[in-house]
Amino acid sequence: MSLEQESVVRSVKGRTRLWMLIALGLLVLVIAFNLASSLFGGGPEKTAPQPVPVRLTAAAEEEVKVILEQAAEVKPWQQVLIISKVKGQQIQEMLVERGDLVKEGQVLARLDQATFKAKRGEVLAKLQEAKAARAAAQARLAVLVKDKERFASLIAKKAAPQQKLDHINAEHLAAEAQAKLAEAQIAAAQAALASIDIALNDHVIRAPMSGYVSARFVDAGSLSSDKDPMFMLTDENKVKVITSVAETDYPLARIGQPAEIRVDAYPGQVFSGQVVVVSPVLNPATRSAELEVALPNAQGRLRAGMYAQVKVVLGQRRALLVPRQAVSRAPGTGNWFVFTVAGGKARQVNVAVGPAFGGKREIKKGLKPGQEVVIRGVSLLQDGMPVKRIAKGEAD
Repeated sequence: MSLEQESVVRSVKGRTRLWMLIALGLLVLVIAFNLASSLFGGGPEKTAPQPVPVRLTAAAEEEVKVILEQAAEVKPWQQVLIISKVKGQQIQEMLVERGDLVKEGQVLARLDQATFKAKRGEVLAKLQEAKAARAAAQARLAVLVKDKERFASLIAKKAAPQQKLDHINAEHLAAEAQAKLAEAQIAAAQAALASIDIALNDHVIRAPMSGYVSARFVDAGSLSSDKDPMFMLTDENKVKVITSVAETDYPLARIGQPAEIRVDAYPGQVFSGQVVVVSPVLNPATRSAELEVALPNAQGRLRAGMYAQVKVVLGQRRALLVPRQAVSRAPGTGNWFVFTVAGGKARQVNVAVGPAFGGKREIKKGLKPGQEVVIRGVSLLQDGMPVKRIAKGEAD
């Protein structure tokens, strides 16, 4: 390499080293500036969030009229499943069809009675034999009684030996034993006969009450079962609907309270009933108790299975209320909450809610009387947001 070339190379390396030193110096200056800004409060200022304008009102206790309104289903006043007491007998006759109206005691079906009729004949024959044996024993006893009297008189006159009277006494004891045996045989036969007659009666299936045949589960020719039902009967001369009352309103429920029932089958019509049963216990899962409402139904307009709306005016009680718009429900969890204000910030408070009364909602747990809740601006709030209170009529 010539001297001129070596001089050019040295010049290039020198300029590169100089630029590197300059860049390093600038980097040090930037770092020092940022460090100083963090230490002494320099740098760009952050914009503070603007407070959300809200309007508040206080939760207040009020006297409320408690009205129970719930969906229910019309049910028959009585519903029974008819199960045969006899197992394994062929069903000879089915005398009713589904939908038939039957009277109490009416024959619904008959089972094969041949086996028990044969047994009854056998027992009846034994009963006759036992009665005949009793008659013979009684006749023999009558003769022996007279013989005893006659020979006792002869022996007293020393006209007959004592041995003859002893023989008659022995025959008398034997005849008495035969008569008692016959009586026992008669009693046993009569008991067996009564048992067979009960069994034969069980082979005839009768209606235990008046009502409609709402279901028929077997046909003629099938074998009877003592577990599976043959028929279902329903009494719809009177019907009932079953609803429930919450724990908070349970003390207001009373037997005899009037009720209004509406069904979709008769739009605009109101059927009157009354509470006839108030469950003495509450369901621990739902914290509610069943109410049973009865309705007369002589004309048969209401039928089992109809969808119904029940309304019962239970009475009055005190409740802690807030406007409906103050209460929100968290998506996903389903938890109810309200917003209160503390230290100029919104605070989310979970609450347990009760029924609505007009434009207000009952708060069962989470608030105290007089505690203020946000009723305007709720949708804009999150927990911890700054808020600005505005008076009623004041612009946001």
